[in-house]
Amino acid sequence: MTVSTAPYFSWSGSGIDSNVAPYNACSPNLVSIQDYCRRRWGVTSLGCHVPPPASTKSHPYGAANDLRFGGRSPTLEAIEFLIANSAELGVNTIHDYFDHQRMWKPLVGWTYNAPIGSPGGDWIHVETTPLQFLNGRPVEDKLTGSELDMPLTGDDAKLVAAVNWETILELDGARAPARVWLTEARKLAGQAQQAAAAAQASADAANAKLDALQTQVAALEVPGGDVEAFRPIVRQELDKTKLGGT
Repeated sequence: MTVSTAPYFSWSGSGIDSNVAPYNACSPNLVSIQDYCRRRWGVTSLGCHVPPPASTKSHPYGAANDLRFGGRSPTLEAIEFLIANSAELGVNTIHDYFDHQRMWKPLVGWTYNAPIGSPGGDWIHVETTPLQFLNGRPVEDKLTGSELDMPLTGDDAKLVAAVNWETILELDGARAPARVWLTEARKLAGQAQQAAAAAQASADAANAKLDALQTQVAALEVPGGDVEAFRPIVRQELDKTKLGGT
């Protein structure tokens, strides 16, 4: 939990071309923040990547997301959370239109009556820093400090590929690589591991029964050395294990 001390970054004055990837879609960092807020407060997005002339400043870069929380109390709780963890989450600025057009920036804090538009709006505008723009890890991972290169590498890349989620997902208008849903992929992988463990236990039990049967068969004596008389005995024992078939 760290309040950011990174200087404010002006997207509109950066000279970055908003028409090329990855700035022609919503920041994976903002999508992961939106997903966390959706799960915790039921937030919806009013828009993230909005090309000009419909939008200016940071939205054409996919570097801002307008989030509505459905009430002032969850909005204030979310604002407090985002500022308290702004370093880990790469929060560049927050605009709170409802409360006297106030704007938060690292090293500055709140500025009131800022020229940010939408007076009295019941949503907040959240921007990402350029450094964290592509960081689509789940918020929980960012807060615990776990490291993961972007794009995904190693076991996490294999995990996402295994569940066939290397596609583009959409969430309330925000688009980002499916790798931002790594938390869900890990959950599926855990379920698969549990199923595999159960299957292995069943196979081990079947092998144990087979070993026991083989031991029993080896101890049997064939009456008079008659092989044909021996067959029904083996069949009876096999049927007990459910391995005999027909």
